[in-house]
Amino acid sequence: MPKTTTTKQTTKTEKVVELLKRSKGASLEELTKATGWLPHTTRAAMTGLRNVARQSG
Repeated sequence: MPKTTTTKQTTKTEKVVELLKRSKGASLEELTKATGWLPHTTRAAMTGLRNVARQSG
């Protein structure tokens, strides 16, 4: 049976987290360019991430 290689695709939310973890963080413009989201969608995603972090911490 041939071995299959699976590669994990990075979700847009994971990309946002990755960019925000940088030492200089990320601007809204950088986040919208990286995800293709509109600014209001990007801000909503960041709010969702904050809420998840509050629930788990």
